[in-house]
Amino acid sequence: FLFVKINQILMQHGWFDILEINQHPHKQPINSTLNQLWNEIRGYSASSEAESDANKRKKLIADQAKENSRIVGRLLTTHTNILMTRVSYFISTTGNTEQLEVNEIEKAIVKLKSKLINEFQQLNQEKLFCIQWRIQKTLYGHYYLNMLVYHDDQYQLQQPQDQNLLLHTFDDEQQTVKLDLSNVLIQYIKIERDNFQGTNLAEWKVIFNSMLYPVKYYYYQSKVISAKFEYIIY
Repeated sequence: FLFVKINQILMQHGWFDILEINQHPHKQPINSTLNQLWNEIRGYSASSEAESDANKRKKLIADQAKENSRIVGRLLTTHTNILMTRVSYFISTTGNTEQLEVNEIEKAIVKLKSKLINEFQQLNQEKLFCIQWRIQKTLYGHYYLNMLVYHDDQYQLQQPQDQNLLLHTFDDEQQTVKLDLSNVLIQYIKIERDNFQGTNLAEWKVIFNSMLYPVKYYYYQSKVISAKFEYIIY
């Protein structure tokens, strides 16, 4: 709501330095617009729509946290130690993809995600315990894939290297979408049942909740993409 309102102000009045507002030739209309924005935000925050939205987000966070605790708790009953590899892939496009429908782009992204998981399965046979994933869209319209791969703590996860397998070309062959293998963020967390040198389940809950925290303020969901982490247990 706030993002849309600020964008309207910028479109109407252009960018300005708030510290130089007293010298701005359009001081009065800008001040009036900002006051109106402030009043609208206060009104919206107290509305039933905002309250319903906040409750929906809280429930999503609570449900995801509970589900993840159940998944990791179940894994720790079978495995004493687990290594969790968190991998974030940026999704890039080429060509004039603005001409494409959002659903068309997102369906291609979901297919690439499925191909990526298949590659992980083939490269890491019998070493995977669970994979969780969530496709996210930023306020600026960029997509990324966030994956949590739980596997044998004595095993180094093998990652796909063939970019051609994770590239989708649309009908006119000028527009593409790909999971960018050249720009990958990786984080490792060792989760232990007995907590000698790693992270125990209680500490892991705090870490996972921090991953969910942005949902309190922003999350993306469409007809194709879910706002929650989905998963496969092996």
